[in-house]
Amino acid sequence: MKISIPVFKPRNYQQEMWKLALNNKKVMFMLSRRLGKTLSLLSIASYKMVEKPISVLFLLPFATQAKSVVWKNKTS
Repeated sequence: MKISIPVFKPRNYQQEMWKLALNNKKVMFMLSRRLGKTLSLLSIASYKMVEKPISVLFLLPFATQAKSVVWKNKTS
């Protein structure tokens, strides 16, 4: 079975986040609004899942908030 993952090209300010996430086992980021955190971290997680099975935790205060942020994500 062939699996293709959409290519995500990080912006300049996301480069350091990618380097840290790909080179460390555990990471935590606290960034301001509208920096593409959700899309970046989900892309990093899918990239790492191809290498080996992992568990990913995405924490938000409310389930409805998580659903609207992650599953109904709209990029601009």
